[in-house]
Amino acid sequence: MTTTYKKVPNIAMSIYRAVKDPRVRLLFIVNADGSVENVQMMRSSANAEFDRLIVDAIKEWRFRAAVRKGKKVRCMVELPVVVQAQSGSPFTVN
Repeated sequence: MTTTYKKVPNIAMSIYRAVKDPRVRLLFIVNADGSVENVQMMRSSANAEFDRLIVDAIKEWRFRAAVRKGKKVRCMVELPVVVQAQSGSPFTVN
């Protein structure tokens, strides 16, 4: 399943630091138009605010729809997500 748009969650550093394990596992439906619905948390980070921010962002993702017998169809997707803290600068110096 290929994403066509990924919204990056805006997670405050204070929330990120409060999370021991920033890995979650989600289960959701990708509709024939590529939209996402019915996002369920299968494995939580144990931080409700962190989990909510992840779910809210995933609801805005868009995918290339699954195709079955030449037609776009809905499908269920299980997705592991690992959130990494953003550094202050996109540049690195060697």
